[in-house]
Amino acid sequence: MTPRGMSAERSIAAASTAVLRLGARIKAAEAARVPAAELAAPRRVASEVQTVLQKARAELSDGSYMAAAQMINGADAQVPAQIHAVDEAIAARSVRRSPRRR
Repeated sequence: MTPRGMSAERSIAAASTAVLRLGARIKAAEAARVPAAELAAPRRVASEVQTVLQKARAELSDGSYMAAAQMINGADAQVPAQIHAVDEAIAARSVRRSPRRR
Protein backbone atom coordinates (compact mmCIF):
# COMPACT_ATOMS: atom_id res chain seq x y z
CA MET A 1 0.00 0.00 0.00
CA THR A 2 1.22 3.46 -0.83
CA PRO A 3 1.77 6.18 1.79
CA ARG A 4 -1.31 7.92 0.41
CA GLY A 5 -3.37 4.81 0.99
CA MET A 6 -2.12 4.55 4.54
CA SER A 7 -2.94 8.20 5.11
CA ALA A 8 -6.44 7.71 3.75
CA GLU A 9 -6.94 4.67 5.97
CA ARG A 10 -5.77 6.66 9.01
CA SER A 11 -8.16 9.48 8.16
CA ILE A 12 -11.05 7.05 7.80
CA ALA A 13 -10.17 5.35 11.08
CA ALA A 14 -9.95 8.70 12.91
CA ALA A 15 -13.28 9.87 11.50
CA SER A 16 -14.88 6.54 12.34
CA THR A 17 -13.64 6.74 15.93
CA ALA A 18 -14.93 10.30 16.26
CA VAL A 19 -18.38 9.31 14.98
CA LEU A 20 -18.49 6.36 17.38
CA ARG A 21 -17.67 8.72 20.25
CA LEU A 22 -20.42 11.08 19.12
CA GLY A 23 -22.89 8.20 18.98
CA ALA A 24 -21.94 7.13 22.51
CA ARG A 25 -22.39 10.68 23.79
CA ILE A 26 -25.80 10.91 22.09
CA LYS A 27 -26.86 7.69 23.85
CA ALA A 28 -25.64 9.10 27.16
CA ALA A 29 -27.64 12.27 26.47
CA GLU A 30 -30.76 10.22 25.80
CA ALA A 31 -30.23 8.43 29.11
CA ALA A 32 -29.90 11.84 30.79
CA ARG A 33 -33.22 12.77 29.16
CA VAL A 34 -31.84 15.58 27.02
CA PRO A 35 -34.68 16.82 24.78
CA ALA A 36 -34.68 15.35 21.27
CA ALA A 37 -34.59 18.82 19.72
CA GLU A 38 -31.18 19.44 21.31
CA LEU A 39 -29.86 16.20 19.81
CA ALA A 40 -31.14 16.82 16.27
CA ALA A 41 -27.98 18.53 15.00
CA PRO A 42 -25.56 15.98 16.52
CA ARG A 43 -27.62 13.14 15.04
CA ARG A 44 -27.64 14.81 11.62
CA VAL A 45 -23.87 15.33 11.69
CA ALA A 46 -23.28 11.72 12.79
CA SER A 47 -25.49 10.45 9.96
CA GLU A 48 -23.80 12.65 7.36
CA VAL A 49 -20.31 11.61 8.43
CA GLN A 50 -21.34 7.93 8.44
CA THR A 51 -22.52 8.33 4.85
CA VAL A 52 -19.25 9.97 3.84
CA LEU A 53 -17.29 7.22 5.61
CA GLN A 54 -19.20 4.54 3.72
CA LYS A 55 -18.45 6.23 0.39
CA ALA A 56 -14.80 6.78 1.33
CA ARG A 57 -14.40 3.12 2.28
CA ALA A 58 -15.83 2.14 -1.10
CA GLU A 59 -13.33 4.43 -2.85
CA LEU A 60 -10.53 2.99 -0.74
CA SER A 61 -11.46 -0.58 -1.63
CA ASP A 62 -11.43 0.43 -5.31
CA GLY A 63 -7.89 1.75 -4.86
CA SER A 64 -8.88 5.41 -5.19
CA TYR A 65 -6.84 6.61 -2.23
CA MET A 66 -6.87 10.26 -3.21
CA ALA A 67 -10.64 10.32 -3.65
CA ALA A 68 -11.12 8.61 -0.29
CA ALA A 69 -8.83 11.07 1.46
CA GLN A 70 -10.56 14.04 -0.15
CA MET A 71 -13.97 12.78 0.95
CA ILE A 72 -12.88 12.51 4.56
CA ASN A 73 -11.07 15.85 4.69
CA GLY A 74 -13.44 18.25 6.38
CA ALA A 75 -16.29 15.76 6.68
CA ASP A 76 -15.45 15.02 10.30
CA ALA A 77 -14.57 18.59 11.27
CA GLN A 78 -17.97 19.18 12.88
CA VAL A 79 -17.87 16.07 15.05
CA PRO A 80 -15.78 17.49 17.94
CA ALA A 81 -18.04 20.54 18.17
CA GLN A 82 -21.11 18.30 18.29
CA ILE A 83 -19.55 16.12 20.99
CA HIS A 84 -18.94 19.28 23.01
CA ALA A 85 -22.53 20.44 22.46
CA VAL A 86 -23.91 17.08 23.60
CA ASP A 87 -21.65 17.08 26.66
CA GLU A 88 -22.89 20.57 27.57
CA ALA A 89 -26.51 19.47 27.17
CA ILE A 90 -25.85 16.50 29.47
CA ALA A 91 -24.16 18.74 32.02
CA ALA A 92 -27.07 21.18 31.94
CA ARG A 93 -29.49 18.33 32.67
CA SER A 94 -27.28 16.98 35.44
CA VAL A 95 -27.11 20.19 37.45
CA ARG A 96 -28.84 19.59 40.72
CA ARG A 97 -31.08 22.22 42.18
CA SER A 98 -30.72 23.05 45.83
CA PRO A 99 -33.46 21.50 47.93
CA ARG A 100 -36.46 23.66 48.70
CA ARG A 101 -36.90 24.78 52.21
CA ARG A 102 -40.25 24.29 53.77
